[in-house]
Amino acid sequence: YSWTNDPRYLKKAARLMMPALMDTAYIGKQVGQNGRSAARFFYWWEAYAKTLPTHPEVSLLCHLENAADIAFPTYGRGGAVMRGAFEPGKSGTGYLSRKTDESGRNYVFFPTEGNVAKGQGTIEFWLRPLNDLAAYRYRRVISSGSYNSPEEFFLWLDAQGLTFSNRIGQAATTLAATGLTWKPGEAHHVAITWGDDGFALHVDGRLKQATRVPSPLALDETLIVGDPSNGLDAVVDELKVSKTVRRDFDGACAAVTPPPVSDLRAVACGRGNVRLTWTAPLPDASNGVTGRYLVKYYTESLNEQNWAEGEDVPCAFAPGTAETPEVMLVKGLPLKRLWFSVRIENERQFQSPLSNVAAAMVE
Repeated sequence: YSWTNDPRYLKKAARLMMPALMDTAYIGKQVGQNGRSAARFFYWWEAYAKTLPTHPEVSLLCHLENAADIAFPTYGRGGAVMRGAFEPGKSGTGYLSRKTDESGRNYVFFPTEGNVAKGQGTIEFWLRPLNDLAAYRYRRVISSGSYNSPEEFFLWLDAQGLTFSNRIGQAATTLAATGLTWKPGEAHHVAITWGDDGFALHVDGRLKQATRVPSPLALDETLIVGDPSNGLDAVVDELKVSKTVRRDFDGACAAVTPPPVSDLRAVACGRGNVRLTWTAPLPDASNGVTGRYLVKYYTESLNEQNWAEGEDVPCAFAPGTAETPEVMLVKGLPLKRLWFSVRIENERQFQSPLSNVAAAMVE
């Protein structure tokens, strides 16, 4: 019996060795600077060093904690780090692609075979930009293939937001998530889905744009995280590739701001009473709006600046499902003209923008 025949010991030994093995100088000497050669090297390494765990729905799950975690992900075929660093992400540390010299080559790659299916699936991750979005110009976040490849897909970040492109030959599909109000250092959930219903781009659990034209995902031999040419200047964390088209994303609601109420009405009905009516707003993705309503009134029009000064009105019911009519009777009000507004607070204590303001003369 030899410990070299036991995958458990091989895996433990490999985890201790991988930070050194992933050093760029080592890879440069062993497999050159060609990503495809490096991918073939890791096919061999995996076969020798570990038995791949499998999951019925997940083909690749990598927390991007360090080089060893990338080489031996929780699920799927391992990859390698071509320079870069590890900095705080959404959970623990994530991978930071930042150009450090003129040679570039600052990225993480995984083999696509066994990790990503062309027919249908979901790629999702957390993205934490280090700068204001205005500072970004065509920085690749995740991609496969290149301009010279027969097919390629990429997701880039720029001042306008996120853009996804999938090209096979001359046929291309493009989706965009614009108008993002991200702040430097904030982590946001991003997901790309593809299948018989077409492509879809989700940000923080919300569908931003979709196409109903079905098309396979364009794939080369490697899946690349980061921008090999310019560096991404953003941390990518918790990379997950699913075999199915997902629509509810783990933890995405943590960064989702509930949508606002837009049709609040206030009508006086009896001495000191006002009836408030509105429609429950559309849900966030497929998760619905959960949490509570926050209702206030004030002696002048409410806004974000004076919201804290308004009088709280306890609301006995939780937000209903999409398009549900909501009715609330407020009693014992002062006899004067009052302004009312409503906002939603979800289970993660994220609050929606204020609703429209409705006024009523209380008599």
